[in-house]
Amino acid sequence: MPKRRPSDPSPELPFDPSDRDALMRDLQRLLGQQQFNSIEEVNAFLHREVMGKPLPRVKGTTNRERAEDLVMAAQAERSIAKAKKLLAEALALDADCVMAHLALAELAEPAAETIAHCRDAMAAAERVFAAEADDHRPPVWYHPLGRPYMNARFLLADTLWSIGDRRAAIEEAQAMLALNPGDNQGMRYVLMEWLMRAGSLAEIDALLAAYADEASAVWRFSAALHRFRTHGSDAASNKLLRAAM
Repeated sequence: MPKRRPSDPSPELPFDPSDRDALMRDLQRLLGQQQFNSIEEVNAFLHREVMGKPLPRVKGTTNRERAEDLVMAAQAERSIAKAKKLLAEALALDADCVMAHLALAELAEPAAETIAHCRDAMAAAERVFAAEADDHRPPVWYHPLGRPYMNARFLLADTLWSIGDRRAAIEEAQAMLALNPGDNQGMRYVLMEWLMRAGSLAEIDALLAAYADEASAVWRFSAALHRFRTHGSDAASNKLLRAAM
């Protein structure tokens, strides 16, 4: 969700609501209302009630779910003032509503305010994570709060970079990849650019090694550039350049 820039005269919200996130939330709620005794029963229910059919909207029944519904309503609002009012109502229901804290971060103008709301979102998610048994918690990206949590960290890192705190931004990006090595957000590409500008050679080497099988042109050009910068035009650097091209 892109932030509205101070120079943007539009009074409308910067939200870009994700239909996929809403669908996943409805699916999680729908499954949570059922009683299953095995994974086979789950699969049978999905094939019978979900596959090939419009997924019903499932209204929240807990304070946390009702708070998330208010955030979704805020995302559909065209008025910033009304959206903020809905977000305040969401936080009154659930002070640890990660989605509400993240939405406020996306609405914030001063970088310091954005950073504060991002940290609030992260702290809220981490409190929820800490209250759960580790052996029953899915990997962070697939946790119900994982995506807003990681999006808050992404926005925090990007904001830190934008205000010139490059080392903090790089460390935040590295922490994100440690939490989610599958990198659903594509943070490795952002981090590579940042490391090329302000990181160490060892950090670039480590990132290239961590995603050694990356087949994208962007990644291969990065590897070629790194080799040219460190070894000049030799057989290996030219081979990397040809592979990228």
